[in-house]
Amino acid sequence: MPRSKTRTLPLSNPISSLPIPTTFTDTLTGMPVRIYTSHSNTLVKDVGFLSIVDTVDSQGNFLSQQVIEHGPHPFGGDSTVFCDAIASAIG
Repeated sequence: MPRSKTRTLPLSNPISSLPIPTTFTDTLTGMPVRIYTSHSNTLVKDVGFLSIVDTVDSQGNFLSQQVIEHGPHPFGGDSTVFCDAIASAIG
């Protein structure tokens, strides 16, 4: 079976060639999480979009972060939201 070859091109400092300051935006969309009962009653859902905007300087140092939220996001990284919803449904 032939082996694939991977070449890595050296980058001296990829951040240094970017404009100062540089902004990176990550946007999450859709409905990534929904917890519902066997009768399709929604207990909790995380929908809409969430954008995280990070700004760095030419050295790659973090300058700022902005979170833009549209739609209900009760989860926000806190798993107790889901645990509480499931516990209340079970009784």
